[in-house]
Amino acid sequence: MTVVGFDTRFHYVLAGWKGSETNSRVLYNALDHPTDPFVVSKGKYYLVDGGYPNIVGLLTPYREHRFHISEFNTSGARTHRTPEELFNYRHSSL
Repeated sequence: MTVVGFDTRFHYVLAGWKGSETNSRVLYNALDHPTDPFVVSKGKYYLVDGGYPNIVGLLTPYREHRFHISEFNTSGARTHRTPEELFNYRHSSL
């Protein structure tokens, strides 16, 4: 698991997990890590993909709404119709 800031620097790295592990399991291990826990600062949020749980400090896309930027950019694709699709579009644009 890696955390990269808008400054394009790595802020946290947790290595050693198999690629087949779920994002949630790796995240919870990082939050409870005995020597180097991942800490979400109060008032801060991290943009994560839909494989992560929707917990305090993590902003996931709305489920069951379009969220891949390619779904918005294809010819003939409609623009966002709901506030949730707008959020997902902006989420995927970052």
